[in-house]
Amino acid sequence: MTKTPLPEAAAVSPLSLVCLNAKGRFVKPGKDLDEFSDGEEISPEGLPEYLRGRIVVPEGTTDVFVWVHGWQNSHRDALTSARRLFSGINLLYRRQAARYPRLGPFQPAFLVVRWPSKSSFLPRGYREIRDRAAQMTEQGEAEFFLASLLGYLDRRNTRQGGPGSKTLAAAGGFYVHCLGHSFGGRFLTAAVNAAATPQAQTLSLLRRIGRGSHQVLGVTQASRFQFTVDSMLIFQMAAPSSGFALPLTALIRDAPFRGPLMTTFSAHDTANCFWHNTIEKEKAIGCLGVAEPHGAVTTIALAELAYDYGPEDFGKDIVNVDASAYFDESGPITGAHSDFYYEESVHLLLSLVNHVRG
Repeated sequence: MTKTPLPEAAAVSPLSLVCLNAKGRFVKPGKDLDEFSDGEEISPEGLPEYLRGRIVVPEGTTDVFVWVHGWQNSHRDALTSARRLFSGINLLYRRQAARYPRLGPFQPAFLVVRWPSKSSFLPRGYREIRDRAAQMTEQGEAEFFLASLLGYLDRRNTRQGGPGSKTLAAAGGFYVHCLGHSFGGRFLTAAVNAAATPQAQTLSLLRRIGRGSHQVLGVTQASRFQFTVDSMLIFQMAAPSSGFALPLTALIRDAPFRGPLMTTFSAHDTANCFWHNTIEKEKAIGCLGVAEPHGAVTTIALAELAYDYGPEDFGKDIVNVDASAYFDESGPITGAHSDFYYEESVHLLLSLVNHVRG
């Protein structure tokens, strides 16, 4: 088995950046680029102006990739890893575009979501960031702010409704693809679920903003977000393999998500196999894959670059991808938790994007 590491980060354009503080609010960063504690918070009412100034989606864009990083990312690390992944998308598409025949034309735009993820590498540090991710999405405002971002993207899109569909099929305009790593997957599932089953905090903020904001953020008269996410790929997700069933069930059954959801896992991921099990008494999705909801899950293996993924590889709402043969280089403390920067990973992603164009 041969694997091909992605080149070091290269400049990509267009690249947009938004930052969340520990409350779950977007901020204009100050000097503190890890916690954003001195950043200027954006109020819910100020979101339309903020997003207009931050999000770049040029005319002719076909695909928007939204990336949310995981644990232990400094500001510099988060941007470097995002550029590495995004430049890998451009590189692999140029090299083997014929493998993705539905992606003509392919003109991507990229968006990075930063959040405060630094902590000690000791168990208490892992627990701190686990609790912070949960707090930001379940009691904080990250669900509302990220759903507002997705709604804003949709308002700039050109779409037509599919008959009898819970989602809006892209016709012209662009497709939206959510990418995450580790705890970043929790933020993404919460944001997409907010369109169908918003939590109390999100509902209170929706009541607070005015009609003008509703129009910009893709909010319906029923105080619900209206947007479509076309695909989601989470690398080494830090959430319980069985215990995260309710959010995933809501995602595939109720949310405006075309799917499928793809999640990679590796037996060499110490953070998800050992640390997660020690602290939460259950191994994580990034170790075993998604276990529930039953009947909605299938498992495939991460394949070599010469393999052509087919419809059978995307045949369920949730697709576990066993990457143990590739994600196996052990780093200090966390094992292979962040060992996914390979062309084979990007080939999986582009194959998924090609699939949802059908």
